[in-house]
Amino acid sequence: MKQKPFAKLVALSAFFLSSSALAAVEVGDNMTLQGKAGTSTRYDSNIFDQDKNPQGHFIQNMGGDVALTKEFKAGKATVGGGVEHEWYVDSPRDDRTNFNVMGDVEGRISQAVKAFLSAEYRQRHVNRGESLTDPTAVAKSPVRYWETSGRAGLEIRQAQWSIDPLVEITNLDFRNTRQLNGLTNTQDQRDRTEYEAGARIGYDIDAQWQVFNRTMGNWREYDKTVAGFVKRDSSGIESIVGVLFRPTENVRLEAGAGYLGQEYDAANLRDADTVAAMAQADWDISEDVNFLATYRRSIAEATAATHSFRLRDVVSTKLTYQAMEPLTLNGSVKFASDEYENATGVAAKERVDDLMTIGFGADYEVFKRIFLLAGYEYANNESNAATRDYATHVGRMGAEFRF
Repeated sequence: MKQKPFAKLVALSAFFLSSSALAAVEVGDNMTLQGKAGTSTRYDSNIFDQDKNPQGHFIQNMGGDVALTKEFKAGKATVGGGVEHEWYVDSPRDDRTNFNVMGDVEGRISQAVKAFLSAEYRQRHVNRGESLTDPTAVAKSPVRYWETSGRAGLEIRQAQWSIDPLVEITNLDFRNTRQLNGLTNTQDQRDRTEYEAGARIGYDIDAQWQVFNRTMGNWREYDKTVAGFVKRDSSGIESIVGVLFRPTENVRLEAGAGYLGQEYDAANLRDADTVAAMAQADWDISEDVNFLATYRRSIAEATAATHSFRLRDVVSTKLTYQAMEPLTLNGSVKFASDEYENATGVAAKERVDDLMTIGFGADYEVFKRIFLLAGYEYANNESNAATRDYATHVGRMGAEFRF
């Protein structure tokens, strides 16, 4: 008997819950427990310019997450984790389960120095781009990967100076995907370990103005060379000089520019050499309304053998409104532009993808700690590459218990 679609917990991934706050429950001396669990339905509809048979699917999801925090005299420690499972109601595509475990600790070493350390292990799935020229090449299984990451850093405050050194290590382990036609889509060439280290140094001119420099170096080491692909070992640097302006307690403005580069070991991969840029505006318009806008330029990895890298520019805005005590509304607009740099010897026109995403959502507390959830997201991608234009519509409804 076919199941009726209902269900999706957006605990780990839904965009319209990203601002939800959890009420912690005291479980011991200076110990608190918080989490959420729920279920809901998502409907995905893909409309491709080159696809004569667009399809929509109901996807059910359920899961939850939990975190336990212990406060000490000089800091606190947190351990936690979560799991979610989702499955297609009317499609032969595989089910998927995401989970994560994490821990972090932070504490004050002295009056001027604070330290933190965190680690996380998680399994994730991301949908692989559909083949628009061969309907049988649709992915039966999404791209599955394991991510292990760690972060360590200091926050040093001395008079007008702030120094924040940071080290991050991330290991990514991908699994090949299967298609409905039985063929395998290779993902092994993406396995890698990424290292990043650097610091942000700021100087407060006065209570409102700060100048800063943020310099981070990175090293990307790939595990193997797969037939038909090139090993993408590389090293790079991002250095930004900027200004932070706080005209009032409710407004924070930040902008900077500098150098962004990435050098690849493989002879047929072109190096990246461009301008780094970032900006952010965070404005508490009132006690109930917050507006956040960000811009960032970065160098992202490409997966096709014909491309060296992607130069990515992302602009995003989000408005959150606490309409009344039990109701929270939010909306977001995001624009991402990916410019693909061809590898040496590739004569094809360089690909450019422009993706616009618009979303809005709401959560309403119907009973104490029980919330109804709803959201909608529209995405439209325009590309100069053949068969890359598409639009997607995603609607979500569900319920969640928070503690």
